[in-house]
This record gives sequence, C-alpha cells and structure tokens, in this order.
Amino acid sequence: MSDLTFETTDGGYTAVKRDGETVHLIPTHLLEEIRRPQTRKGYVEVERFIEEGYLQEVNRQFLHPLGLALTVAVNVDDDTGEEKGPWYLAGVQDYRSDLEGMIFTEIDPVKVDNVAKQAEVRREVREKALGYWVQPG
Repeated sequence: MSDLTFETTDGGYTAVKRDGETVHLIPTHLLEEIRRPQTRKGYVEVERFIEEGYLQEVNRQFLHPLGLALTVAVNVDDDTGEEKGPWYLAGVQDYRSDLEGMIFTEIDPVKVDNVAKQAEVRREVREKALGYWVQPG
C-alpha cells in the first residue's frame, strides 16, 4: 500500500490522498480536534469525551445492548446547585438481567456523525498498519 498524504482544500476540508488521488474529504476541524493537545499526556478530559460523542457511542453501540452503561458525574455545590470540579467516570451501571438491554431516550445525531467521521479517518491508517480495524480475539 502507498502512503497517505493530507492536503487542506478550500471550504474547510482536508483531502486525504493516496498516490495523489483524493480518497476522502474530511472536515479540517475534525483533524484539528484529533491533533489537539490533551491536558494529561495520553488522557482525554471526560467532558471532552462526552461532548465529542464517545460516551454516547460506546454506550449505544457496545454497552447498552449488553445491559451495561458507562456513567459520568460531576460534583455539585449543595447550596448553589452549580457544578464544581471536572466531570469524572462514575462507574458502570449493570442491567444485564434485562435481556433487551438499555436504550437512550434521545440520540444526538451530531455526536453520531462526529464519532463516525473520527473512525473513518483512523480506519484506513489502522488497517494499513495493523491489518485490522478491530483487534481479533
């Protein structure tokens, strides 16, 4: 396989090219988000994990059908009701006794699209480097 190159185009997109041919057009802001530094090396802030749709999609696509849900929380001031401190991973809810699994009452389509686009950007590179998208069991 040949190397991928990236070229910024007009209109806010980055062209992913192979052998000079465009194979994908990706919104430039998504690539910038991927490259944005994190607060602690190797970690993403939980709030960003939520905002970008990863929490929703991990739950919707994997955990909910199994009757599980990754949950988050934030400390709240008892007097004012205002958030204080960062969001954190609170635990995993367990409803495995419900064979239908869990569902969201609402799905944010922007988050669905964001995670799908992030996966699209990474899939080809990962498959090229490792020979698979999801690690075989």
